[in-house]
Amino acid sequence: MNLKIEGFLAMITMGVTLVTGDIMIDFAVGISVYFSSRLLYKHYGKTVDAFFIRLKKRLFKK
Repeated sequence: MNLKIEGFLAMITMGVTLVTGDIMIDFAVGISVYFSSRLLYKHYGKTVDAFFIRLKKRLFKK
């Protein structure tokens, strides 16, 4: 699969997981997001950083 698409899917899945909060899914997705974000970081480091920073701000605003 294309690296861009994989990273995008991982981000979507992570967002869904954070909403549902299921622990086992969270664990599995966490691993896949970790590896895909490490791959993505080599290619789009700043973009990924910006995404996670935005996500954290949105989550912990409440």
